[in-house]
Amino acid sequence: MMESFRIGVKRAFDLYSRGLKDRVIKERLERNWEPGHRDALVSATRKLEEFDSKNPEPLTGSKKLEKDDLESTLEMLNLMDKKARESDPGPIYDVVLFHDGQYWTCIVDTSETGDLENGLKLRSFRETGDYGPLTQVDKLNVSMNVFDGGDVLQIVGVCSSHGTHVASIAAAHYPEIPEQNGMAPGAQIVSITIGDGRLSSMETGTALARAASHIMRAEHYKVDVINMSYGEHSHWSSTGRIGSLMGEVINKHGVIWFVSAGNDGPALSTVGTPPDIATNSVIGKNSLERPTLGRAGARLWTETGAYVFVRPCTLKCTQLMNGTSMASPNACGASASILSGLKQKGRALANTASFIEGHCPYAQGNGLIQVEKVFEHVVEHNQNEERDVRFSVSCNSGAKGIHLRDVNANKASEYTVKITPILLDQENQPADRKIKFNLKLAFLCDALWVKCPKHLDLMYDGRHIVLHVDPTGLPPGPHSAYVKAYNTQRIDQGCLFEIPLTVIRTEPLKDFPRPCIELKDVAFKPGFIKRHFLSVPEHATWAVINVYSAEKAVSGKLFFTHVRVMENQKVVTLSETGDFSTGISVKGGFTLEVCLAKFWSNLGSINVSYSITFYGVKCDSKDIMMHGGEGIHRFQISSELHDEEIKLKNTVQVVRPSDSSISPLKERDILPNNITIYGLELVYNFSIHKAGEITPDIPMLSNVLYESEFESQFWMLFDSNKQVIATGDAYPSHWSAKLHSSSLLIFLYQVEKGDYVLKAHVRHEKKEILEKMTDLNILLSQKLSSPVSLDVHISHANASTMGKKVTSFNLPAHKKLPLFICPLNSDKYVKHLSGLGQYLSGTMTLAKDEIGKKCDVYNFKYIIPELPKKDKKTSDARKPKSDKPSTSETDGNDNLAQKKIDEYNESLRDFKVGWLAKLESSSEVHKSLYEELLKTEVGGLSNLQVKFAHLHVIEQILAALNSDEILVHMATKHDYSANAAEQKKEIEKKKTIYIETLSIKGATLLEKDLLLEATEVLFELSKFADATDSRIASFSFKHADKSAQYGRALKIQLKIFEEKASPDNYDKIIETLKKLSWDHATRHFSLTRPIKFPAQYELF
Repeated sequence: MMESFRIGVKRAFDLYSRGLKDRVIKERLERNWEPGHRDALVSATRKLEEFDSKNPEPLTGSKKLEKDDLESTLEMLNLMDKKARESDPGPIYDVVLFHDGQYWTCIVDTSETGDLENGLKLRSFRETGDYGPLTQVDKLNVSMNVFDGGDVLQIVGVCSSHGTHVASIAAAHYPEIPEQNGMAPGAQIVSITIGDGRLSSMETGTALARAASHIMRAEHYKVDVINMSYGEHSHWSSTGRIGSLMGEVINKHGVIWFVSAGNDGPALSTVGTPPDIATNSVIGKNSLERPTLGRAGARLWTETGAYVFVRPCTLKCTQLMNGTSMASPNACGASASILSGLKQKGRALANTASFIEGHCPYAQGNGLIQVEKVFEHVVEHNQNEERDVRFSVSCNSGAKGIHLRDVNANKASEYTVKITPILLDQENQPADRKIKFNLKLAFLCDALWVKCPKHLDLMYDGRHIVLHVDPTGLPPGPHSAYVKAYNTQRIDQGCLFEIPLTVIRTEPLKDFPRPCIELKDVAFKPGFIKRHFLSVPEHATWAVINVYSAEKAVSGKLFFTHVRVMENQKVVTLSETGDFSTGISVKGGFTLEVCLAKFWSNLGSINVSYSITFYGVKCDSKDIMMHGGEGIHRFQISSELHDEEIKLKNTVQVVRPSDSSISPLKERDILPNNITIYGLELVYNFSIHKAGEITPDIPMLSNVLYESEFESQFWMLFDSNKQVIATGDAYPSHWSAKLHSSSLLIFLYQVEKGDYVLKAHVRHEKKEILEKMTDLNILLSQKLSSPVSLDVHISHANASTMGKKVTSFNLPAHKKLPLFICPLNSDKYVKHLSGLGQYLSGTMTLAKDEIGKKCDVYNFKYIIPELPKKDKKTSDARKPKSDKPSTSETDGNDNLAQKKIDEYNESLRDFKVGWLAKLESSSEVHKSLYEELLKTEVGGLSNLQVKFAHLHVIEQILAALNSDEILVHMATKHDYSANAAEQKKEIEKKKTIYIETLSIKGATLLEKDLLLEATEVLFELSKFADATDSRIASFSFKHADKSAQYGRALKIQLKIFEEKASPDNYDKIIETLKKLSWDHATRHFSLTRPIKFPAQYELF
């Protein structure tokens, strides 16, 4: 018996991937929008044409308003159609959740009309296996989970076809069509979604931590093998909360974890994270494509590139995908089909893999998986003492191997390696097993440049050995070796663990005319890889790579990768006798890897010539920071041809949290042994004063995910109505919120200015660590409407006198020269600032050629000093100076005293006006006070006064204000009188009072149903302001609505909504659309209202 139910709202587009969303938008336009819009457009066009034929120009009075209404109707239709095609909020479903006595059940109203009987009904997939498509149009299969006693309903859909494709490779099962089977047909699959649709399907720390926790708790099933075809790049791999959890899943719970090695090109330093994490327990998988294209760093090799099944919403049966994401499930499926001890299995895969001659050794790792040999190996050795033991290898301060490059590759060295045995779930292993553990190890390495000990007696404790590495006799290029450890009592078992060594020796460069290398007519076959390791000259800051082909009848597709600190890659197609040039940023004294490969699926051979040339314009600092209050800033450059250019492109505001709270998270975030994860929620409030693009950045947590000590960081940006505008996580450069200049409809949600709330969520298992982060600030970067340039001078004298600025000059090689930067005039940046604590950021370039300008870029920050105070006497300072002597000090004091008296009288008048608003309009006190205020100068009255006036009093105010005087002043182009500024201020004040008083008169007339008189007021107002002016927009809308001119009313109301996006103003738009009989637009606005104005903030 159902006791209670809960109701919520869900946007379908929150579950859609980009491709599915685009398809559904197109179908929705054709089905829901275009028929009604076509009819409305034809009707509006016909009415305007009929009016023009009956009413020739010129038009006056009411006819002009009538035409304005028809033109506004057509304008609104065209504008809405244009924007509807740019953005669509998608279907918005009511969701009902209840407990039927046995299961939690949810019903999704996919009809959007309240037809729950025919809606999608789901129960927990784990308990019942329920799933189904949201609609027959999208064919997106979803399932549901319920958490926290029904407080949280989770509707789950996959954010791309990637997972289905991977699962098909691992375990597809078609008994009637065996050729479509996966590696382990019929294996039980547990699907855990770690991709977040809000981040374009990127994984999040929260999802990874919850997945690890779910697997470790094993409340409903025991997971044996994990495939993870996901990954990012990390800055280091020795630490990180996510890596620690992955290690716990493997080392304590005995789960085998396969990961993809990344798809960032064939260079040797492009393996991503994972497998490059703190633990060396995960098995990295590389891909074998025919012909091969791979990268080093993987432990195993498998075939990939498969036509297998994808999710139904793609409207495809199968799809070809290739890459290491497909290699990992291949190995995972192979592993799942082998029955053995879990930890033994990983070592068996490596010991039985087959190394394929003629293919890249760095891409293969231990070689190609051999399923039958693995099975035989496990059966033969599954009772060995070391079956459930993993060996942790740590070289020199935590490194997982020895990697020598730069200066270390040019000298002999000794390295200490620590070897530690780790039993599966060692915390719960009996002490006797640890005491009895003893292995006699023998070491073997076939590389002559490596010397290692012969034997080691290993107990259940860490032991150290010393390796001697002498790479000085090695030729240029990459070199690798392995020190392998064997059990002397069971040599046939194979290697127990290995210590990897890699040496990168650089190639010599030509010195004249510039440092470079050049190769001609290199034959590239499909999958052929050519690597170059170059020592970047000390003075170099960028390099230019030229690739060209002399083939007249052949074209080729090349994969180009370069690695210095972060890799970059390009896919280039060389046509007949084509060429390609690109620039890359380099750093002197370090090793640069440049790699070219012919794409594996691009058939045929092509001869390619290429060169790599180094250039340099060196500055004494890569990041330059200048404080505007310190005056002239000096920096030094050296070598080459220069053309200085400094442009500040962003204003950066430091925002501190307005609120913070720490709370223990609930059932999804509890680790084994009842370890609760805590969440820190930070709230930031700020205002955007001008349209633009903003990028929030939490600098303490940015640009780290797997290597972060925190489980997750995630932020959501909300507008003043609690609607989500943008989301982001660890990588601020990936996400930005575009805030545009015109706000019209929900489906083109844009704002010009407004108040915003950013909520950030940080997770950690220790509350005391989160307590230290409660005052964490964010940096809010907003693009300037136009870059601000700084002047650079060649001498301090020129800089101090604001003399001639330097443009370009030649500087002899190896010569150093100081340059000087002048501080900005405050007029250039004050208009871009919204408060204290801001700075301007941008770039500085020194190179003259265009490629150098793109590559050799220096970061530049301009710290803004205290903002200049507005001088109240500025207008007096601009007055023409008199030849007469200055007034005496006594006169000056008299003027000051009179000014204070005037300020007192004005404050007293404003105080009385304020009380006028609080008194009953029918009381004698109100009448007396009102008449008293009328006796004062009308032009100085507060705007509040007219709000309580009767029509006859309003007429007195309008007559006293003298509209002709206001119009004359508005028509005056230049006023050279001595008190021009004061007169302008006074007239503007009168103008505002006149406009608002006239608007109140018009509104009062409309309330009395005096439409003709109100129309005359509107005509009078048109002399002073546009109909959409915020001061008269309310009256203009009421007049248009009263006149049944709904096109004009809609245009005005949209402008009002732009100024203030409130629910009331939104509802007025809906009512106007109903009066226009635009059912398609009315339906859209009505269904969108809950999303536009949610009752509460969205959950993290």
